[in-house]
Amino acid sequence: MRTKDQEQRAVVFVSAGTDKRFPYPRLIEWTASWATSHDDKVDVLVQAGITPCPDLPSAAEYPPQEMRRLLRGSHAAVMQGGPGGVMTARSCGLLPILVPRRHKFGEAVDDHQVDFGRWAQDRGLTLTVETEPALHTALDALLDERTRYAIDPPPSPTLGTVQRIEAEIDRHFAAGVGRSRRLRTGRRRQAAVAGSTRGRGQPLFGPSPGEPLGPRSLRS
Repeated sequence: MRTKDQEQRAVVFVSAGTDKRFPYPRLIEWTASWATSHDDKVDVLVQAGITPCPDLPSAAEYPPQEMRRLLRGSHAAVMQGGPGGVMTARSCGLLPILVPRRHKFGEAVDDHQVDFGRWAQDRGLTLTVETEPALHTALDALLDERTRYAIDPPPSPTLGTVQRIEAEIDRHFAAGVGRSRRLRTGRRRQAAVAGSTRGRGQPLFGPSPGEPLGPRSLRS
């Protein structure tokens, strides 16, 4: 339960990811330097992975449900540049501030996070920053406007799938009803045509009632 004083503070969730091979000290240090200069206005919580985080409250890894709960209670999410973190933050109603790992600093095997971060930024999926001043500027904006990074969560993929299946069923059902109506109409028309040419009550095919079977030549 947050106190009244805590409710007036901005809450920032930071995730360095859970990679067991590469630490990410740049992200921790950049965030800590900003939080220290605003410690009377912000609360920062870090998922640090294998990176030491002595200056901020942290855990190596949060269970998925706990991480979602923390994100929903935050005003901003600062994430390493992985697609999973982006999807999680956005599903919890936050535009993620993305800080991609860099190969040259020993933070990743290559610069795929840089490429992804720029791609996501171009499509409005993230705010991607690559320097410490840019990260601090992005977080400063939060102090002026708490809802700066709030977004409407995208629809659930599961719900979207269900809705598409329902629409497809409705389409097929409507098409089936149309075919059934056309078949019934066609049969009625066939019956009407047959009745007008052979007389009422006569079958559509075969001899008329009372007419003997077999070729007429054999009955003459």
